[in-house]
Amino acid sequence: MSKHIYRQVLGSVSVSIASLLWGCAIAWPAIALPQLRNGGDGGSNSSVDANSLDVDDYTASWIGSSMPVGGTIGGLLTGSCIDLFGRKRFMLVLYLTSAIGWSLVSWAPSVAILCLGRGITGACSAGAAAGPAYIAEISNKKIRGALGSFISLLVSIGLLYMLVIGSLTKPWLSAAASIPWCLTGFVLMLVLPESPHHLFQKGKVDEAKEVVQWFHGCENFENEFLEITRQEKIANKGPNEESLLKIPKEFETAEKKNSDLSSTDWDGYSFRMLAVVCCVMLFTRLSGIPVISYYTVDIFASASTTMDPNLAAIIGGVAELVGGAISLPLTDIAGRKILLVVSGLIMGSSMGVLSFMFYLQENEIGAGSSLVSTVTVSSVVFFYLGFAIGFAPIPMVLLGEVFSQRTKGLATTISITILWIFSFVVSKLFFDFQEKFGNSGTFIWFAGFNFVAAVFVVNFVPETKGKTFSEIHEKYKPQKSKLNENESSLIDDV
Repeated sequence: MSKHIYRQVLGSVSVSIASLLWGCAIAWPAIALPQLRNGGDGGSNSSVDANSLDVDDYTASWIGSSMPVGGTIGGLLTGSCIDLFGRKRFMLVLYLTSAIGWSLVSWAPSVAILCLGRGITGACSAGAAAGPAYIAEISNKKIRGALGSFISLLVSIGLLYMLVIGSLTKPWLSAAASIPWCLTGFVLMLVLPESPHHLFQKGKVDEAKEVVQWFHGCENFENEFLEITRQEKIANKGPNEESLLKIPKEFETAEKKNSDLSSTDWDGYSFRMLAVVCCVMLFTRLSGIPVISYYTVDIFASASTTMDPNLAAIIGGVAELVGGAISLPLTDIAGRKILLVVSGLIMGSSMGVLSFMFYLQENEIGAGSSLVSTVTVSSVVFFYLGFAIGFAPIPMVLLGEVFSQRTKGLATTISITILWIFSFVVSKLFFDFQEKFGNSGTFIWFAGFNFVAAVFVVNFVPETKGKTFSEIHEKYKPQKSKLNENESSLIDDV
């Protein structure tokens, strides 16, 4: 690989460390909550002590769901902040804030402080949505999907890292083990330049050109910079202007402009993509992943598996990591859409099998059977694998690909906020549903949502593999806009 590809990989990994911290925040309660419930910590060096914290199902639900509460707040702020301050400065602040959040979780003398720390880590996890924007704006379209999948892969690595560390240490120490990653991300971002798209939008054209050359070299400079100007042209043109964009040889300067839902930047195409991405984000939460991730050990314990619940959780984390590694090349080979469909079908089948296993247990059929135990663990493992293949990486890849520079910030805010709101709803209501419907009744709902998600993807999600934004816009904009542009082109010819 050329040094420019290495630079694109470095940039992608640097912003994706925020996703590794996201994975750590997801997995921490899965291992820590059973210890806090059972008085298994007892660490004299920390206030996060199972003997001093009164943790039952109610407080456990708040400890688990406080992260998506923070994520909702972070989601509301992320889009405007990355547009206002830029991707680089935003990520620098995010890593420092994340270190503060993890410090609070490690030190927390009460459940309230623990939830506050979890909320801060959740807000920073939502801020990881800046990663797809940065990756899409620095990477070549031929490897953009693979680099965008780093987001999901690093989430999986963070999840497995925390499951392993948490099973070997006390909750306060496993929380502290995330802080070095915050500092690593901060240092790496210091050496990287700002996104060229952001610089161009702010009128810093010369700086944008330098960054494009740094990431792509002189050979690919013109094509990459032309794509930036095309995005500006699409944002600037009126609804009846010619669709074939003519870019002069001398690159144009940028015009500063803000975007909201009522502005002309938001055409029919933009609203359509916003609806699609928001629905995909919603389905990732309704798949059951918040419950499986936050309460993995509790779920295995309630299933009465013969395997140690901590070990079973780690195996699930390995499966998610393997799925993330598989999706890395497949995103640009098979395409985004097929991976989402396969992912939905695998998750739906896995949740259906898990629901049936719980049904057998609830009716005392095959109680204590090694077969039932093996199938239960296997269903969760395949769920993790299916999620990591498609619904983990692809939504973030789409978020970075289908919106223009001017609409990306607001689109990020809306879609990420929806993701975190439903993370909270699903994780907070899980114990209520479990009490009312039992485990079998609860997980069959997740199975149904996953199959609905697969059908939705087939009918509505665009395929963006190997396409620039202008090509995606041209292909998927409403038919009425295409007719208007054709009519305008005919008039111009006359």
